[in-house]
Amino acid sequence: MVIGHITWWPLTLAEQTNVMLDIKAAAGHRMLIQSYPGGIESGTDWYQNDAGVVLTETTINQTPFSAQGTPIAFRARMAIQYGGNIDEVVKYLAPTTTAYTPTNG
Repeated sequence: MVIGHITWWPLTLAEQTNVMLDIKAAAGHRMLIQSYPGGIESGTDWYQNDAGVVLTETTINQTPFSAQGTPIAFRARMAIQYGGNIDEVVKYLAPTTTAYTPTNG
């Protein structure tokens, strides 16, 4: 499998997000997350777990922020930690109330 992803940051920031977090939480799957020093989420929107799930997400084309919603960083972390297959990942990524909702649907 090949997954491509582009981050809309200057390349100078890529040096700061060259940290791979290898996390085995008390519950859920072991996760690999590309982040930055001290990060607890993927600053580059890239995740992988020991069930073989690879996840990328984007913040392009979103509506304004909703304080009553759940941020994508939290939903992505839950999806990769607890999702063992595509259907489970989608369940975590698509709650009814989100901090940002894609404008295309």
